[in-house]
Amino acid sequence: LSSSNYHRFSPSSNTVSHFSGLQTERGLQFEVGNSFFRHESFTGRDLGVLAAALYKRSKPELRVLDAMCGCGVRSLRYLAEAEADFVLANDGNDENRGLIL
Repeated sequence: LSSSNYHRFSPSSNTVSHFSGLQTERGLQFEVGNSFFRHESFTGRDLGVLAAALYKRSKPELRVLDAMCGCGVRSLRYLAEAEADFVLANDGNDENRGLIL
């Protein structure tokens, strides 16, 4: 294979976003700080919250584990939109603890 067959991966500036400060998603404000947050993934978060809300309709209790939650926006949405009874949110980066508490 010649070197012309290899492509160097170079992510565009809009694929992964590192915001700081307050952000808003579906009317909920949250702090991003230095954590990972990808605004473009809102559709996946929408579907997760929708699935949780549908589950809550058929079961008496909704308990959610949001592992590696970054800034915790999905956890916030489970509580606010899907009316989760309990959400355990964690992240591998100890610096994010203040954001998700």
